Amino acid sequence: MAQEKGKLAVFIQSFLLALLVVIGFQFFFGSKEAKQEKAQQVREAQAQAQPISLPTSKEIGKEVIVETPLYRAKFSTVNGKLTSLFIKKYSYELVSPYSKVVGLYPLMSLSPEQELSRELATLEMVPSSDFLKVEGSPKSLTFVGKLKDGRKFVKELTFYPDSYRISVKTSLEGAPLFTILGPDVNLSGSEARAHLGPVVETKDKLYRLKPEDVPSFL
Repeated sequence: MAQEKGKLAVFIQSFLLALLVVIGFQFFFGSKEAKQEKAQQVREAQAQAQPISLPTSKEIGKEVIVETPLYRAKFSTVNGKLTSLFIKKYSYELVSPYSKVVGLYPLMSLSPEQELSRELATLEMVPSSDFLKVEGSPKSLTFVGKLKDGRKFVKELTFYPDSYRISVKTSLEGAPLFTILGPDVNLSGSEARAHLGPVVETKDKLYRLKPEDVPSFL
């Protein structure tokens, strides 16, 4: 049992690494002066920034199923958010029940623009498929939604048959976007220790950060 819990801890860490959207990845490769300039820009932006209130939505609409050899995932047609990630090897659900309670789900795509973010949170989208089986080679699932002003929001998710990695690509003309990991990862029923926080892998090193370390690190 202890060995299985250890394996689960490793998986949870890998899952967080796979879903993390890394902004400012160039930090690791720039010159010392560029890093200092970037850090100063971040500090100035933080000083001027207003707190962002994340909009919530408990609407699910229809669910699209993605089946891979490693897991079965469900994505909502509302925002294209992840509502379930069931790991086959461990018979374990990684999306926390807390997501349903608060209306925040992993891979929700939002915007720093509050009004736009609220619209995106409840946007009904059309999937490219109702069921996607991933085997042999990577496959993509695309959600397309139309905003009130006529702009098209596109969200593309790519899955890999031999990895827990999920690649996320979003596009909306003239608007900044970001994708959240969710309120937490479901650790109920497990005493395993795992790293919970941003993990960035470069060519030469693996960086494990605590959530509170991110502002000072950047």
